[in-house]
Amino acid sequence: MAFGGENYLKNKNVNADLITKINMNSLAFVFEQNNLKINKLPVEFTGKFDFLSNGYDIDFKVVSTNSKLNDFFTALPPQYVTWLEKTSVEGRTDIALTLKGQYIASQNKKPDFAFNMKIRDGEIEYDNAPFPVSNIYLNFDTKLPALDTEKLQVNIDSVFFNVGKDYFKAIVKSSGMETPVIEANIKSSLDLQKMDQAFGIEKIDLKGQLNIDLVSKGKYDKTNNTFPVTKGSFSLKNASVQTEYYPNPIQDINIVASVSNGNGAFADTKLVINPASFSFENKPFSLRATFENFTDVAYDVKAKGEIDVAKVYQVFSRKGLDLQGFIKADFAFKGKQSDATGGHYDRLQNSGTLALRNIRTTSEYFPKPFLIREGLFAFHQDQMNFTDFVAAYGQSDFRMNGKLQNVINYVLSEKEILKGEFALDANYINIDEFLSQVAEKPTTATDSTSTAVPTTQKGVIMIPANLDVKFTANATKVNFDGLDIENAKGSLAVHQGKLTLRNTGFNLIGTDVQFEADYQIETAARAAFDFKILAKDFDIKRAYDEVKLFREMASAAENAQGIISLAYKVNGKLDGNMQPIYPSLVGGGTLSVKKVMGFKMFGAVSKETNHSEIENPDVSGVNINTSIKNNIITIERFKFKVAGFRPRIEGTTSFDGALNIKMRLGLPPLGIIGIPMTITGTKDSPKVKLGRQSEDLKETEYKETPVPVVKDSTVVVPAK
Repeated sequence: MAFGGENYLKNKNVNADLITKINMNSLAFVFEQNNLKINKLPVEFTGKFDFLSNGYDIDFKVVSTNSKLNDFFTALPPQYVTWLEKTSVEGRTDIALTLKGQYIASQNKKPDFAFNMKIRDGEIEYDNAPFPVSNIYLNFDTKLPALDTEKLQVNIDSVFFNVGKDYFKAIVKSSGMETPVIEANIKSSLDLQKMDQAFGIEKIDLKGQLNIDLVSKGKYDKTNNTFPVTKGSFSLKNASVQTEYYPNPIQDINIVASVSNGNGAFADTKLVINPASFSFENKPFSLRATFENFTDVAYDVKAKGEIDVAKVYQVFSRKGLDLQGFIKADFAFKGKQSDATGGHYDRLQNSGTLALRNIRTTSEYFPKPFLIREGLFAFHQDQMNFTDFVAAYGQSDFRMNGKLQNVINYVLSEKEILKGEFALDANYINIDEFLSQVAEKPTTATDSTSTAVPTTQKGVIMIPANLDVKFTANATKVNFDGLDIENAKGSLAVHQGKLTLRNTGFNLIGTDVQFEADYQIETAARAAFDFKILAKDFDIKRAYDEVKLFREMASAAENAQGIISLAYKVNGKLDGNMQPIYPSLVGGGTLSVKKVMGFKMFGAVSKETNHSEIENPDVSGVNINTSIKNNIITIERFKFKVAGFRPRIEGTTSFDGALNIKMRLGLPPLGIIGIPMTITGTKDSPKVKLGRQSEDLKETEYKETPVPVVKDSTVVVPAK
C-alpha cells in the first residue's frame, strides 16, 4: 500500500483470518471478518461495498484496540522500523478509521471520512538518551463529512508529553477551512536538544529553549473582519539548527513574538516580532516588526542583514539540488495602510534598499521559475524603484528599469492593485515557455475543436488580475508558436487581468508589421483576444510557409507567389494551446494584391473551360474584401483582367479548407458574354462545374456554457 509516494506496507509480515461474502448478482461485497496482524499490530477490518446503478455504497471500518504503541510503529514505513531498533517504546494505543456513505458523482454525494487515534501512558527513549519522552497522551479525532474540506473538523482535545521536567501540552479544535472556528490552548517549555535526543530525530541537531503560551478562541472570517480572541507569546532563544547536509549550523536564532486580540475584531489584532534574528556563516540578519489593527494595518518593520539563500537551503535539503540566491536587506517601513491608500505619502516613513542576486522565484501563473540575476530595489514611501534589473525565464532574457506603486497596500491586502511603469529590453523572448500547462476538459462548445475525450493542454498565458502595470518594450527577437519575430517595439499594459498592446511594430517574414491587440483570460484553458494588423508588401509564399494562421486563413495560396498587403481585424477565443478556436472568430479586412501568380483554383478552371490562358494568371492591382464568422470566410465580389478575360469571383471558404466559390469568366473582348461556374471541393482538390448552383457551406456556430471568469483576483461564475 502506497500513499503520496510513500510505501506503508512493504516487507511486512501479515497474518490474516478473512471472511468475505460476495453477491454474484449485484457484485456486493461484505467484509464480515478480517482479522489482520501487520507485523505485530492487530487490525480488524469490516464493512461492505455495493455497486449502485450510478455509483457506490461504502461502509469501511478499520480498528486496532488497546494495542501496544511499539506494535504500531512496527507497521509504519521502513525508516520508522530502523529507528525502532534503537528505541524503547512503551504505552497503549487505539486507532479507528471509517469511510461510510454513498459516492454518486452525478449527485455530488460523497462518503464521510473519520479518523481517531489515542495514546496513553506513552514513553519513548532513543538510544539511551539522558531523558526519555514520557507521559505521552494523545486524543486526536478528525472528521471530513462528504469529503468536503470546508467541513473539516479537527479535535485534539489533549496532547501532552514530558522531557525530564520540560513539557508540551495542547488542546486544539477547529471546524471549517475558509472561515474556521478555532479553540486552542498551547503551552510549552522545552529544551530542544533534550527533545531531539529523546525522540532520536535523525539527520538534524536542534538546540535552544522553546516557550509557547497561547490561548485562542473564536472565528476567523476575513470577509466579516472577525478574529479569534487571542493572547499568546512565542520565544525561541539561543537556538541553532545543524544538519548532515551542510557543515555549519544556522545559529544565534532568537525569536520573540506575541499576538493579541481582546474583542474578536480584526481592528483589535496586534502582532509583534521583536526580534527575529539569526547568524549564518558569520553574517547576521535581524528583523523587527509590529502590525496593529488588521482592518487598517499600522506597520513598523525594520530588517537588516545578508542571506545566502543557496547555503541556507543546503542546511535543510539534500546535496545536489540547485537553489541559489543572495539577499542583502537594509530597509525600514512605518506607516498606516489608509495613509498609503489615501495618498498621504508624507505620513509614511518607508525607505531602504533590497539587493538581489541569482534569485530563483516561482509563481502559480507560470510553469517555469524566474531567475533574477541581479537587481536593486529602492524603497521610498509607497513606491519601489527597480534599478538595472537583469532577469531570465527559460530561454528568455530581460533588462528592466522602472517603479512599482501601492506596494505596501498590495502586500497587506489581497484586494489591492499593484501599479507600475517599466522600460523593458530583451534580446530574446520565447512566449511558448510562458504557457501555464494545465490539463482540462474542453468547454462544452459546438465548434470544430470539440471532443468527447479530455485533452491535455498547455494552458493559456495567465495574466494576474491585481496588476496595473505598463511596459515600454523593446525585443530584438521573439518566438511564438514557430514564428520568428524581430525588432519588436511597443507599449504593453496589464490592467485587471487584461493585456493590451498598442503602437506595436515588428518585422515578420521580412516585412514591417503594425499590430494592436487585447488579450484576456477566461479560464486556465481559454482566453479572448482582439487584434488589428497592417502588413504592407509581403511575400505570399513566405507567409504561407512560415505563418500558420495565414496558411489556415488563406489556404488557397498554397502554390501562390507574389506580393500582397493585408489590413485585417479579428476577435475570438484561444484554446488551452493558445490556438484560435475557429468557430469563435469574427472579423474582416482587405487583402490587396500587388502581383500574385499560382492559385491552384485557376488551374482547375482552365482545365474545365479549355482556356489555357488562365491556368496560371498574373493577378495584379486587386483589393479582396473578406469577412469571418461561424467558421466561414466570406469573399466579397471582386473582378480583374487577365489575358483578355474578365473573371468575377465571390463565395465562401471554411477553415477546414472547403470551397464554395462562384465565378463568372467574362470572355474577350469586353467580358459581356461570360461562363458561370462554381468551384467546390477543397483547397487541395477543387472541383469546377459549369452553372450557378452549389450547396452552401455549413456554418459552425460557437457556443459555450458559463465559465469562471477572473475578476478582482477572484473567480466569478456568471449566471446562466
